[in-house]
Amino acid sequence: MFLARMWHGWAGSPRERQDRYALASHQKAVAAAEAGRYDAELMPVPVRVGEAAGDRGK
Repeated sequence: MFLARMWHGWAGSPRERQDRYALASHQKAVAAAEAGRYDAELMPVPVRVGEAAGDRGK
């Protein structure tokens, strides 16, 4: 509840302003990914085709 009140005070906003903030954040993340800014942070994880995490142990 405290965080919600703090957010509302910072944003002073209804839902629309929070939605605009979220959209801008996602757009920045996409632009950063496309520019390769996350490349040093990510690595491939091998997955067997047709196997989901819940399928193990059957």
